[in-house]
Amino acid sequence: MVGCLNPIKVKNKIFYDCILMRVVLAIFLFIILITFSTYYINSYEGFSQMGNIFYPQSLNLFDGDKRKLIVDVDTEMAKTHYDFDTFIYNVFMDYNNKNLVIVGPELFDLKDKYMDLVVYFNGAKLDITDKIKDSRFYVLKFNINNLEEVNKVKIDVGQNSKTLIVYKNNYKCGDRILITKQKNNKPRWIEDWVMHYTERYNVSNIVIFDNNSDNFDELKNRLSKFSHVTLIPYNFPFGMPKHFVTNFLEYSLMHIGLEQFCSDDTYIFNFDIDELLMVDPDHLNNVLKPGNIYYKVKMWWVPMTIDKNSDYSFKDFKLKRNSSKSVNESPKYIVNKKNTDKIGIHGASTKCKSLVDGAYYLHFKGISTSWKYDRLNMPNKEELATFIPIDNF
Repeated sequence: MVGCLNPIKVKNKIFYDCILMRVVLAIFLFIILITFSTYYINSYEGFSQMGNIFYPQSLNLFDGDKRKLIVDVDTEMAKTHYDFDTFIYNVFMDYNNKNLVIVGPELFDLKDKYMDLVVYFNGAKLDITDKIKDSRFYVLKFNINNLEEVNKVKIDVGQNSKTLIVYKNNYKCGDRILITKQKNNKPRWIEDWVMHYTERYNVSNIVIFDNNSDNFDELKNRLSKFSHVTLIPYNFPFGMPKHFVTNFLEYSLMHIGLEQFCSDDTYIFNFDIDELLMVDPDHLNNVLKPGNIYYKVKMWWVPMTIDKNSDYSFKDFKLKRNSSKSVNESPKYIVNKKNTDKIGIHGASTKCKSLVDGAYYLHFKGISTSWKYDRLNMPNKEELATFIPIDNF
């Protein structure tokens, strides 16, 4: 009959109208969620680093303050390498979620102003429970009681107030952890380095602090296949080349690693990205088995003998110097966190039992953290004639 509605078409129209309404509603809710999230994230300084909960929550100095330059160097070079501006490298929960920890570089003449800070944790004012003072960094600890999964930390310095977000520390550390730093090194080298410590020495956790590498995204992608490796960017000035007293960041990172990622009874392997431990794995297991051990190993230089433009790994190096350093010259170490207060580049402040035997590590001149000096020069023929073969990896 003319003018009558087809019931099937009406039914289909209602069905498609319902689908369309649901799609429109979903889009509307998504826009609201994104808008709210953007507002919420931008409401607190530090939320820009939500991509990884272990990325540093940092603060710069206030009021245009600058850290005193403590070495006589070219001012233009200092602008690139010296840290004039950082107040705090990171604010985080310690491994056991008992303390809020603040770590920052040495403040020099700004101590009186910035160490008179007031800290609030989820609205409650905190009292300092521990303070560690080093020549290159400081550590402040605050015992907390009102921990949540996501916590708001407010820091007041005089009339200045900044708010950061700090997450509950859910990192799980096994019985052996390696903590290191690196800059602009080849992913192949780092992958092989990771496998060396993982397969040969059963290292359960590896934390790599990256200092503003040009290939960070590539490296992050390449290391994503290792579930036990955590890559964290700390993009602060690292220090003036050859002026080690300006190296605030490296020492701070070691203490951040100790506090944030190490369980109370884990063994900490202190070896850089250009260093390879060389000791029989079974012997190492026997050494560490009693627990509470501080195992020091000597250094053996591996000279640069490969085309620096090639994609080489440590496996491509075949020669080392004809003698090692003594254990008192640039040693590295493995130490149990138990009874250890502080870890340094070549030693630890610990009550663990000290042990030295024939163990050593290879220190490769063909790779570095890229800040100290250029070590890529090839030795001459006379020097090469004195080198001896490297043991099998």
